[in-house]
Amino acid sequence: GGDARPAARRWWSSRRLPVAVLTGAAALVCGTLTLDVARVRLLGLPPARWRGGAVDWLSTHGAGDLPVVLGGAGAALAGLVLVVLAVTPGQRRLLPLSPPVDQPVFALDRSAVSAVVEEAVSDVAGIGRARVRVGRRRVLVRARLSFGDREAARVGVEAAARLAVGGCALPRAPRLRVRLQTDQAWRQSPAADPAPVPQPAEKAPVAPPTQGRQT
Repeated sequence: GGDARPAARRWWSSRRLPVAVLTGAAALVCGTLTLDVARVRLLGLPPARWRGGAVDWLSTHGAGDLPVVLGGAGAALAGLVLVVLAVTPGQRRLLPLSPPVDQPVFALDRSAVSAVVEEAVSDVAGIGRARVRVGRRRVLVRARLSFGDREAARVGVEAAARLAVGGCALPRAPRLRVRLQTDQAWRQSPAADPAPVPQPAEKAPVAPPTQGRQT
């Protein structure tokens, strides 16, 4: 009940894993360099061997060398990935719904929609096993037929899947695709034999009339 609000957009992901990896790598590199500089400035110790070797290597290699080119390409690729993660919402596993205005916005996981559709398809007569894959714009149903008419089972599977998807209250109805296969022990229900058509009875041959003799 109530006025329906516009279709909800996808939820934005917090990107915890990329942020944790980037922050951890930056903290490790900067912390190690800062510690070595502090040791040299405060304690008068010689710089670490790895820092001196890095400075010597960089002083003898220019921008056209292969290792430098590969390193720059890797850094550019990593930056591009971070930009894509920053401008895309993520949360592809969640399907946002559009409830009435007086209710909070919520979303369904794709696995939940898949379970609902799979249970509805499994209740169709003759279907032994069903597997459902739910995408953002398409629902793929793979079902195996154990017995019964194939066309009737396909129609039943499509109807059950559409009814189940419609009950999930998705803002946009996804396209439905059904793949129906038969088991090795599949048998088709025998159709009713047509009633025999009565044939006209054969007439017995009539003997020609005999002419009597007058005596």
